[in-house]
Amino acid sequence: NNKGIFLKGCAPHNGNIKNTIIEIIRKIKNVCILDQIKTVGFTGNIDLEKVTIFDPVIASVEANKYCQTKCRNILSIGCENFYLIRLDKKYNYIDHIVNSDCASGTGGFIDQQAERLGFSTKKLAEMALEFNQSPPSIATRCAVFAKSDIIHAQARGHSKQAICAGLCKGVARSVLANTLKGRQISGDILFTGGMSLNQKIADELSKELGKKVIFPEDSLVFNAIGAAVLGDHSVKDIDGILKGMNT
Repeated sequence: NNKGIFLKGCAPHNGNIKNTIIEIIRKIKNVCILDQIKTVGFTGNIDLEKVTIFDPVIASVEANKYCQTKCRNILSIGCENFYLIRLDKKYNYIDHIVNSDCASGTGGFIDQQAERLGFSTKKLAEMALEFNQSPPSIATRCAVFAKSDIIHAQARGHSKQAICAGLCKGVARSVLANTLKGRQISGDILFTGGMSLNQKIADELSKELGKKVIFPEDSLVFNAIGAAVLGDHSVKDIDGILKGMNT
């Protein structure tokens, strides 16, 4: 609303996107007076009949203006995609580049490697941050190569902390290699998406770029903020949207 963000949340969908959205909307209806909500907006990789889905890049640009971050670059790393958006001095869109269909370097990739090592994604991030020496090189351009490098690193006696740090460093380098591609960036970088919770990756990004990496308070739901601002569906449409999702 005009006074800022008064409710936010995050829920894993485990592949069942529609039912998760239904549950989230039901929770909103339980804690909010719907008549006070003017519009509803959606963003993400989902196709809903007769529902406008805002592109995540557009949502990010809008959220950046709304939150007044004063950043001219937005780097977002989510579960299956990462992208870099460049903005002009008035924080308007200049261009962006997104990763290919390959999920290497994304949150899903890190999730897979964490599972392979035997712990949670959060634990992987914590262990990586504990390691302050030079980590082993772990290929992050491909899950198969990563698996091979992890096995070799373990065979050479590297600790799990070292391997986690190597994974995070590799992800940071891979993301930048696939988004910068010779582009020059001016100003600070805003880091959003689920991977922004990984402090080690953020530190490695800062080292590689020689620039400050900033975390917005609501980095995990940044795109949702943009979609909420852009929202063009009446709150009265919610029941219809829910009905459509159930079919």
